[in-house]
Amino acid sequence: MVRPSVMFDADAVIGLHAFGIWNETTACCNITLTDLVAEDECQFYDSEAGRVYFDLKPDIDSGRVTVVATSVASIQQFQARFKPNYISALHEGETTCISWLSSSSTEVKFCTGDNYAWRVFGALGMSERALPLETLLDLIGLRRKKLSVQFTQAYCQSNLSKGVQDRFQDRVFAV
Repeated sequence: MVRPSVMFDADAVIGLHAFGIWNETTACCNITLTDLVAEDECQFYDSEAGRVYFDLKPDIDSGRVTVVATSVASIQQFQARFKPNYISALHEGETTCISWLSSSSTEVKFCTGDNYAWRVFGALGMSERALPLETLLDLIGLRRKKLSVQFTQAYCQSNLSKGVQDRFQDRVFAV
């Protein structure tokens, strides 16, 4: 099996920790995170027993996770491409991920659970690089239970399609 190369947004990292399969996922995938996602957004998840903290530093230090730097200038340049009311719903971590992916020539796929991130991804014409968590876990043999809707293929496809529609209806890009 070829190891998938995937950039995760924070909600996917947090979900994998909450599902108890983060370590298995790092063993099966080439994982990339933006510096903002790795350093600021991925620290804990909430469970029925309370808040559970986790540390990505050992995975980063060992090379199981690659962190890519993003600059304020590149993020601002990315955001300037969009109409302000369209891009404003995208969270900072998702913005760094999609900005980096849109300027990268790598074959890294994107995994998130955020509807608007998928929508922007579709508007950019990057649907072929979308990899919902459900699909990834099926691919690497780690899906053990039903996932929440935000991580499903159907949710991803629905929102990618909305982004494509937005582009064709001229709702996305600044003039």
